[in-house]
Amino acid sequence: MKKLKLYHPSNKLFKVVKVDYFGQNSYTKASVKSSSIKRSFWYLISIPQEKIFKHCKYSYVTEIKRELIYNLKVDKDNLSARFYSEHDLLVYLKEKYAGVIYKPADYYIVCLFKDIIPTKIIRHKRYKVKI
Repeated sequence: MKKLKLYHPSNKLFKVVKVDYFGQNSYTKASVKSSSIKRSFWYLISIPQEKIFKHCKYSYVTEIKRELIYNLKVDKDNLSARFYSEHDLLVYLKEKYAGVIYKPADYYIVCLFKDIIPTKIIRHKRYKVKI
């Protein structure tokens, strides 16, 4: 079984990436408006392309079986056409999958619906200031 290696950027150090923190940061407030389903956001690379995360101190790493993630980009079951709202789609996906992968721009995002204990925490050293 193939696994996806995922990265969750953060400036805070913690042991578990918890979905309960969904909506507490400015960058997830818009996502709360589309659906209240609690989820964490992960990337396929350790330094995400979104500018807001480029300077995060940590990347939390996990691996998850591909078959547990629904690929909305491929959308083999045509779910995006079957559900009227993003919230209804996420309710359905949460019942059947551990998460969903989609491509909002030129990068992929994976939303996971459960708390994750990372297998590794990368501390980025690119923040040292040279004088």
